[in-house]
Amino acid sequence: FAGDILEAVHLKTLTTHTLHSNVIDLKSGEIYIYYMSQYGEAIHLNIADELAKGQRVVETRSLFSADTAQAGDASYHKFETRFRIAQVTVIIIGLVVFGSGGAVAFKKFETLSQTPHVITGISL
Repeated sequence: FAGDILEAVHLKTLTTHTLHSNVIDLKSGEIYIYYMSQYGEAIHLNIADELAKGQRVVETRSLFSADTAQAGDASYHKFETRFRIAQVTVIIIGLVVFGSGGAVAFKKFETLSQTPHVITGISL
């Protein structure tokens, strides 16, 4: 039931993308996590069990099946491409309107392209 609600309200627009969605039942201590808008599979974690394992960092995608991880990654990469195109478009329009030439736009795009990207992880 909660997965259906999360799927209905997740963000997937030109400039936003839901990386992961959580359902947390504080009474039972249960957490359900969905990866990169892939609502066909949820992982289940028990808060007490996870705390007992001690502090660590777990890559979110490693908790899911290979199919879900790959589908989520592909979805994110499509978003990233759309977002980069939007960034470049805004930069070019700004340069045309305010005038600075294409070389400055290209240099700005190169800077953005070299920015490292972290998908997501859970710090436990």
